[in-house]
Amino acid sequence: MRQASDGRLVLPVLNAAGEVVSLQFISGDGGKLFLSGGEKKGCYFPIPARDGGKDGPLLIGEGVATVLSACMATGMAGLVAFDCGNLEAVGRMARETYPERELVFLADNDCTNKDGTPRPDDRNPGLVAARKAAQAVGGKLAVCPAHEERSTDFNDLHQARGLDAVRLVIEKAREEASLPPMPEKTRKYRCLNIEELIKREYPPRDMILAPVLAVQSLSMIFAMRGVGKTFFALSCAYAVASGGGVFGRWFAPLPARVLYIDGEMPAVTLQERLMRIAMSADSAITDPDMLRILTPDEQDGPMPNLGTKEGQEAVEPFLEGVALVVVDNIATLARTGKANDEDSWMPVQEWLLALRRRGISVLLVHHAGKNGSQRGTGAKEDILDTVIELKRPSDYRAEQGARFEVHFTKARGLYGEDTEPFEAMLTIDEQGQCSWTTRKVEDLVKLRVLELLEAGFSEREIVEELKEDHVGRNRVRRIRQELEAEGKSFTKAKGGFGAHKDKG
Repeated sequence: MRQASDGRLVLPVLNAAGEVVSLQFISGDGGKLFLSGGEKKGCYFPIPARDGGKDGPLLIGEGVATVLSACMATGMAGLVAFDCGNLEAVGRMARETYPERELVFLADNDCTNKDGTPRPDDRNPGLVAARKAAQAVGGKLAVCPAHEERSTDFNDLHQARGLDAVRLVIEKAREEASLPPMPEKTRKYRCLNIEELIKREYPPRDMILAPVLAVQSLSMIFAMRGVGKTFFALSCAYAVASGGGVFGRWFAPLPARVLYIDGEMPAVTLQERLMRIAMSADSAITDPDMLRILTPDEQDGPMPNLGTKEGQEAVEPFLEGVALVVVDNIATLARTGKANDEDSWMPVQEWLLALRRRGISVLLVHHAGKNGSQRGTGAKEDILDTVIELKRPSDYRAEQGARFEVHFTKARGLYGEDTEPFEAMLTIDEQGQCSWTTRKVEDLVKLRVLELLEAGFSEREIVEELKEDHVGRNRVRRIRQELEAEGKSFTKAKGGFGAHKDKG
């Protein structure tokens, strides 16, 4: 614990391994702030026992003043959880680290509302959270008595009645048996009738990357290997984090925090691509923590398996304040069961829906299968709002690098021009700056049909020439009619309009 130059108290925030992962700043008026981007869940600030012992009871409470008063009154060691929502996570960490130690949870008694009216026990956040934490790990519960019928904590009790009053409450709690585990309750589901649903006020789904990614949206991009889906995803992530745009078509109205989970790319390649994107972006990321990257090269072991509860919990500390999670890619980060097994996808689907309920959007990056659609079970697309396929144009050349067509194979809530396919091409100049140029796919098809018509190709031959672009005869005829309406004229192929041209 230190004091900053501006007078604020600075507390290191430690994780289970005892590493400093954040800082808490406490001002003279009691205001509290954490270091931007730092961890908190399951993290704590330790207060040692008076005699330096490491085997006695351990007091766990919300704020540093509360725990410090309890430790001063008893001589015991304590852990500061920082808020009531973190009590259970810190308690579980303590139980795993010290399986034999007695754990005593210090319950703030939030017994009154802000206007002074009484609050029932089941709506007392300090009491409810401390009791739940004690029940979760077999701990004991010390409830701070109300002072003058107002909300109070053990530091308030210390100031009002002295340390002996604090000590007596804790000693009495230690004489009681540990709280038994809370019995599992049957979940109660809520069902609305049509009038209730229509009248219910839900917040509007704002955009985080208009028009393709909305708040709470679940989306996927897929492509064959080497098409450019990672560069595509990184560009989207950077645009959201900076409040900028991508392709000159999609724009983030405001900067939002992004977590990019990469499953396979070398960190040096990721670094190179992000540097190029940053150099050419139309807006800069002003706070580095707006875009955080979880990359394999920085880990001591394998990346989290998001198809398991353990893997999902492993990324939980990085989700605080995040608006968009990019998972690149499913094959390397959801390693459960077979790709075609619908049941194997269910744990990932449950996690995605849980993130949606928390207001977090997700962009999944996936490979295309041999048949051209996304690899594996079609169940992956059931809950998604948007599915985007990237594919090579039929006239693609290897030296063109990242050049692909963007097609919407599913677009919930998108209409009209927003869903029209377009081609995007990345160009990199001599200074290393990159930029995207785009054109409508329909314009490219029209240009190609014009070239073939002027070369004397018949409709049938044009269809054969453009079969990889899935251009049918009706489309060719419509484009020709449009071109003729614009004043273009073409010599009919030998054998009449639509027949094969004379190749002899």
